Amino acid sequence: MTTTARRAATSTAIRTAIRTAAIRFLSASALALLTCLPPPGAARAQDAGTGAADAAPRLRAGTVELRDIAIDGGAGAAIGIGRIAFKGFSRDGDAILAERIDVEAVEMRVAAQTVRIPDVHLADVRLPDRLYRALTEGGGPDTPWVALFLGVKADMVTIDRITVADTAKRFEQTLSGFVLTGLADGVVGSARLGAFTATTTPAPGKTVRIESGELRYRTLDIGNALRIVVGGGDGTAKRLLEHASIDGLTITADDLTMRIGRYEVGNVVMAVPREPLPPELVALMEMPDPAKSADPAVLAAAARWYRHLLRDFRIETYRFEGIAATDAETKVSIDRIGLDGFGGRGFDLFAVEGISVEQPSEHFRLDRFAVEKVSWGGLVDLVLDALARGEEPVIPPGGLGDRVQAAAVRVAGLSVGTPQGPVSLDRLALEADNGPDGIPRRLSFALAGLSVPVGTMTSGKEHEELVDLGYETLKLDATTTVRWSPDDETLTLEGTAVTLQDAGRIGLAAQVAGLDLAALTAAPERADAILDRAAVREVRLEVTDLGLAQRIYAALARRSGDTPQAVRDEIARRVEEDTRKTFGSALSAADLDRVVRFVRQPGEIAITLRPRGGRTSIRLPEIVSLGPEIVSRLTISVTTRNPAPTGPDTSGGK
Repeated sequence: MTTTARRAATSTAIRTAIRTAAIRFLSASALALLTCLPPPGAARAQDAGTGAADAAPRLRAGTVELRDIAIDGGAGAAIGIGRIAFKGFSRDGDAILAERIDVEAVEMRVAAQTVRIPDVHLADVRLPDRLYRALTEGGGPDTPWVALFLGVKADMVTIDRITVADTAKRFEQTLSGFVLTGLADGVVGSARLGAFTATTTPAPGKTVRIESGELRYRTLDIGNALRIVVGGGDGTAKRLLEHASIDGLTITADDLTMRIGRYEVGNVVMAVPREPLPPELVALMEMPDPAKSADPAVLAAAARWYRHLLRDFRIETYRFEGIAATDAETKVSIDRIGLDGFGGRGFDLFAVEGISVEQPSEHFRLDRFAVEKVSWGGLVDLVLDALARGEEPVIPPGGLGDRVQAAAVRVAGLSVGTPQGPVSLDRLALEADNGPDGIPRRLSFALAGLSVPVGTMTSGKEHEELVDLGYETLKLDATTTVRWSPDDETLTLEGTAVTLQDAGRIGLAAQVAGLDLAALTAAPERADAILDRAAVREVRLEVTDLGLAQRIYAALARRSGDTPQAVRDEIARRVEEDTRKTFGSALSAADLDRVVRFVRQPGEIAITLRPRGGRTSIRLPEIVSLGPEIVSRLTISVTTRNPAPTGPDTSGGK
């Protein structure tokens, strides 16, 4: 197996392991919290002293014990509890109070999965009398377990260890040091898990191990989280979690080791539906290609359920810090990955900082990569609308430009090591002000400090020529802004400039009228006809010499044996001849003289092209050709600034 294939297989194994671990962790945690809240089924309580079957609990000086509780959850699920002891037992109206509840030997089996909890301890507990009776007498099919659970209060819940095993998926997990405080009305004030470990074998010969440090939760709404699945909500958005964090996470697979210094998530909000998750959707989630293989009615139900769920879904902050991964050939580190304002229809900011990749002969470093204000609500609607009709989603001919949008993409501090030398970039930014139709009203691009060794770009003769001109490294800056007004269909190009250090700068400005970008986006196959209707109002080209001309003249002088001045004169003569032939009378003698003077003594020059007054406008495709007939319909003006003297050359001989 190649290195690339091995990495791909390992990456897949890790993703599978993490997903499985997360699911098992959540299910085990939920079981720990719901140990005393079995689902509807047959419960059997035995007297602690005699062992005789008796639904009435035995009361001993404020202590009640239940033993050997068996709960049939249906569909192959079963829960067994060895012992529950209520200490300091008393009644307060419709509530049962206990100074302490001890639960021992909890075991849950669902298909091939087994969860075991040796003991659970709850302090200062208050629970509804109906829940107590359901535990001791057995709940019926109409028992509102979630509602009863919301009535439970406990100052503290502690669990020393939880183990999870799944023989079908070859998965094992251990959670230790679980402490929960302030449980009231289905909301946990805070929770702590000392650590968890998980081992899985997602494929033969592939073993993945996950180990964590301390996990902490703050304000965890378990009741409403359960209602997302079982229903019973009021349809409005609820905060399910204020904050959660993991200090230290290590993942190992084959020769790959990944470490995460810290993970945290804050303010998770989601709409809590009135209706439960339809059973058909559970099967739908397990299908490899649900849109093609599921019943249309099931797809429609899924669309309705997910549309409501995604409407108010939002995670305010999501962070990974101190990430490091190593294998036999590569070392990768990332200082921070952050996602802010993530919701069902987009996110506010995604940023990765401090990326470093080290290999024996190469390196890669990126200080920051960020994407701002991304919206995919239109894509979500496209998919859900199609599913609601029982159809497979189809991307429209115009693409997803009006359905997936981003306000900005930014890159800073890029450095890539190559055998020819480092390639680096100080800054890159792409910004867009998007209209409601998905077409940007303003699009700007800025690139600063791009440094590229010429050896990475060219070879052979071209490389030799650049080196002969004195360029070992090319350093580039570039900016541009494009504005489009849908009212008059005018496209304006402004602030466009490309600057090559110690060479020159080229600036371009233009205005085009009658350019229907909406039609072009909707029907790209008609691009030629749409562009043919666009008319050029003005084009302005600016050129500033920053040393390139002098280098070219000197290099040509060395090769020809002439003086630099003789080279200038010869090039100026050819430019004058070609310019007069191309533009003829459209270019005045004074403007032609300015062009020639710029060639002889380069400085700054600007050339402006406009349609001649009273003549037919210039179409966009025509301006590119600049044939004689097109030139005759143009007004051309040339200006120069700070021209250098045109006297004899004094720069030296051959």
